Amino acid sequence: MNTVDSSTLLRQVWSFWGGTDWALEPPDTIEFATLRTWLDQRLRQAWTYYAWPEVLAVERRYYRPFWATMGPILDEAGSPILDTNGEYMLEPEVYDAGDEVFYPATDKYYVCLANGTVTRPADADGVLRTNWAELADNYLADPWTPSTAYDVRDRVLNPDNDQVYECIVAHTSALEAIGFEAVYWGLLTPFRRYVAWEQIYEQPIGEPLGVFDKDPRQYGRLTSFPFVRTQEGVEVHSVVSKVWLKWRLRCPRLTGAPYSATREYAAREQCYFERADGRGDWYACWLPTAAGWSPETNPANWSVLEIPARFEDFLLKGCLASAHAADKEWMRATEQERHALAFLDDQVGQLMDEDDTDRRSEVCAR
Repeated sequence: MNTVDSSTLLRQVWSFWGGTDWALEPPDTIEFATLRTWLDQRLRQAWTYYAWPEVLAVERRYYRPFWATMGPILDEAGSPILDTNGEYMLEPEVYDAGDEVFYPATDKYYVCLANGTVTRPADADGVLRTNWAELADNYLADPWTPSTAYDVRDRVLNPDNDQVYECIVAHTSALEAIGFEAVYWGLLTPFRRYVAWEQIYEQPIGEPLGVFDKDPRQYGRLTSFPFVRTQEGVEVHSVVSKVWLKWRLRCPRLTGAPYSATREYAAREQCYFERADGRGDWYACWLPTAAGWSPETNPANWSVLEIPARFEDFLLKGCLASAHAADKEWMRATEQERHALAFLDDQVGQLMDEDDTDRRSEVCAR
């Protein structure tokens, strides 16, 4: 992706608004925060204005994590912990009741029925292993009855909550269903086919734009699946084991203050840093740093927040409009706003013309 340095935008806006050269008289803390706010707001405006190719992603996704013998160690926030080399720290994977996984050998999804399970969900031929059940949209079972002999894999309906359970230890039921003890029963959860907004080892999903059976970048004839946005993720309303998802990447938020060589940075903190060549950008801390570990001296600890070069003219005009509005110069602000939006519209028109040309070329090639 072609990008524009954040410093290019900041200095031009500061030259207009502050009336001085950045190198001779840079903005103070409050002025820098104002410039950052304007740029952040305009970047989000441009980002969501159209399905720009620079901000789109297409990937094949599954609804649940793959079953594995080793899994990442998570912090208190549920995020994977990285070692000093930026690699995921792993530990033996142990599954508890209610955990749901995808098993590639059978191309199916399974729910764990008991805590402390380490076995795979099924054999390659699909035969279920102990303490696992295949996920389904719904389950049928007769109501639980007292003083009844139940074998492993028997299913019953709990009349108190209308949920279906599967027997994991053969036993004879008591006179009363006392909470459906976990030592005897595992809950069968109805399968919801959704791609979580954030999945371990995958980049987070922004705004979903389409769900397909094949890669839309390679195939012209696609099956588009209906979907809805839910709290958990992108829920697919078709019975398929995997999908190709197209979405708009999350717009980077510009929140960091200028880099300080005297402080340590924690993971996910931000800073604005100017390199030795004089160009600067916002950076997100990837791995915790010691004092003096800058994006230039320790690049493995940082990732740059990229701004598409396509947005440069809009961001400049939009920030100038914000500057005029801050100074209560409403007519000038309105004029700059109109110029900024006209630039975005022109960019959209160019992309649509390119798409039409590509489609005509495909037709001629056939």
